[in-house]
Amino acid sequence: MAMIESRPRSATARALEPTTIEVIERQDFQQILDEGGEQLVPYLTMIFDRLRVTNDRLLIALDKLNELQPAVKHRHQGIFGSRRTAVQVLIEPDSEEMHQQTALKKRLLRFFPFHFCRRTQTTGTKAILQNQILISDRSPFRVSRKHCIIDTVGDSVFIEDKTSQLGTVVNGIPIGGNSQETRVKLIHGPNTLVLGGQDSHVRFRLDASVPDQVV
Repeated sequence: MAMIESRPRSATARALEPTTIEVIERQDFQQILDEGGEQLVPYLTMIFDRLRVTNDRLLIALDKLNELQPAVKHRHQGIFGSRRTAVQVLIEPDSEEMHQQTALKKRLLRFFPFHFCRRTQTTGTKAILQNQILISDRSPFRVSRKHCIIDTVGDSVFIEDKTSQLGTVVNGIPIGGNSQETRVKLIHGPNTLVLGGQDSHVRFRLDASVPDQVV
């Protein structure tokens, strides 16, 4: 988790007896993710097992809450996925190279967080999922494997750099990379987003709004 998210580890481990371990550097682990294959199966199996256990425990906890408070509906459809808010963000390419990637067409975002990632050779043909956009890039890469996200807090919209190598520029403000800042708030209305430095060709226009009624 720490290598994927570039965040502090959530736990530590202590060996109770002499143990042989395998050390995997971040770069090697990212190569395993990019190449896929049999090496990736144990990691995916562990992640899915933990997710399944977490979901089961959460459902049990919700059932208990419903027993204690039957008048309150604690379960809803979006509890295990991306959340939908009243905020809407319209995203569209803002450079010739991005326009040439036909999958990166204008799109209205209503589910957050929304991820910007670099497309790898093993990625399928679908470049846009519900909460993710995969950007084709070439060496020297401008887009990191997990570059940045759009997220919301109430009616506010933020861009957060996920410790990308070259950083992100939002409305001319650099975040991530060599910058000490990692997060910036979008203004309501037109915004600019550049992945990989100010001179990068990976450019998008964002329009953030809070409509009176979400259809």
